[in-house]
Amino acid sequence: MKMIANDRQEKERIDARNALEEQVYEVREKIQEDGALHAYIDPEDASAICRELEETENWLYEEGESCEKGVYKERLEKMRAKIEPVRNRCEEFSGQEQAFTELGHAVQQTLKAVEQYRAKEPKYEHLTETEMINITEAAQKAQKWYEEARSKLVSVRKTEDPPVKLADIRHETQTLTTCTNSVLNRPKPKPPTPPADQQSNSTASGNAGQDSQSKATTGGDANAQKQTTEDSMDVE
Repeated sequence: MKMIANDRQEKERIDARNALEEQVYEVREKIQEDGALHAYIDPEDASAICRELEETENWLYEEGESCEKGVYKERLEKMRAKIEPVRNRCEEFSGQEQAFTELGHAVQQTLKAVEQYRAKEPKYEHLTETEMINITEAAQKAQKWYEEARSKLVSVRKTEDPPVKLADIRHETQTLTTCTNSVLNRPKPKPPTPPADQQSNSTASGNAGQDSQSKATTGGDANAQKQTTEDSMDVE
C-alpha cells in the first residue's frame, strides 16, 4: 500500500511539473506577435512576462527538476494570475460585437411587435395599450443604453480593460427580452363558458329537435309503406 501511495504522489508531482511546463509554452505562443493574446497586452507587460517565462523554463530543467508538487502549483498559479487579465480582455473585446447585435435585435423585435399591434394584428388584439406603452419604453431605454455603451468603447484600446463588460450587455438584453416576452407571449383568454342552465336548455332543444325529426322520418316511412300496399291491391 505504501508503494502504491508513493507511486500516486510521484505521478501527481510529475503532472504538476508538466502542467507548469505546458503553461510556459502556451503563454509564450499566445503573447508573441502573431499570437491570439498579442493585441490585448501592453508591450512592456509582454516583455516582463516573456522574461518570467524564460526564467521558469530554465528553472524547470535545473533546480526545479525534482521539486515537490506544491512548488510547481504555486508557480503555475502566479503565472496564471498575470496572464488572466489579458485572457479576460481578449474574451471581452472578442464577444462585444455579437452581444451588441443580440441587444439591437431584441430592441428591433420589440418595436416591430408594437407596430403590429398598432396595425391591428390579430395575434396581439387581446393585449392592452398600457402593455404596449410599457414595452415601448423598455425598448427605448435599452436603445439609449446601447448607444451610450458603444460610445464609451470607441476610444478604448484593447490593452485596457473595457468600461462596458459583456455581462452588462447581456444583462440589458435579458432584461428587455423578459419584459417583452411577459407581454407578447401572454395567451389569448379562452371564450367564456355558458352557464349550466343554458347548456341544459341547449341540450334539451337539440334532443327535442332530433326526436321531432325522428318521428317525422318514421311517419314518412309508414305512409310510404301504406301507399305501396294500396297500390299493390289495386293492381290485383
